[in-house]
Amino acid sequence: FYYHEIMGFDVIDSQHGNIGVIKGVNDSVSQALFEVEKDDKQLLIPVADNIIDKVDRESKTLYVTTPEGLVDLYLS
Repeated sequence: FYYHEIMGFDVIDSQHGNIGVIKGVNDSVSQALFEVEKDDKQLLIPVADNIIDKVDRESKTLYVTTPEGLVDLYLS
């Protein structure tokens, strides 16, 4: 996928469920990051094959399995 294609996609984590909506992709650093927003908080999720489980273009949903503790850093 191209980054512009996934703007506005919901992000569903295998452990935490819906963790927000993709608002951007930061590719100015060595590891590209999805910029995800939920409840006025921003989560940074690495763009990596071992994290992305599925991209569903029809439902505009990105399915991920984030590393343990990553989501908790932002949402707790």
